Amino acid sequence: MPPYNSTDPTASFLNISTLDFLLIELVPLAYRVTNELEPPSEESSQESPPTGDSTVASHGGVRRLGEEEEREAAAYRLDMVGYRVGQGIVERFSRDRPKFNETLDAIKFICKDLWSLVFRKQVDNLKTNHRVRSQP
Repeated sequence: MPPYNSTDPTASFLNISTLDFLLIELVPLAYRVTNELEPPSEESSQESPPTGDSTVASHGGVRRLGEEEEREAAAYRLDMVGYRVGQGIVERFSRDRPKFNETLDAIKFICKDLWSLVFRKQVDNLKTNHRVRSQP
């Protein structure tokens, strides 16, 4: 599938700044969603929360997430968003190709086709190990 150009009447374009703004907002959004969707805890309504942590409102009271717990939950949420976006890109650009029967075919697709579509450059340094390990 060749890239679109400005003379293509069916092409739709988006300013690159839009992507920058989206990426800038992803981390704060992940923190907000993490704090809003955290399940209620039974012990949270009985304990007084420590200071400096994020507050989560729940049905039974208020629960505080520790900084480390909040960071891990937000990082997990961002990982899942990245995984889903990557999965969608791979599905879209491999849709018209035959199924990969060998691992090497999948690696070639990623390194030659997908990498250049996503990053607009060749893979910087790819080293292969052709040695076969035998299982003891």
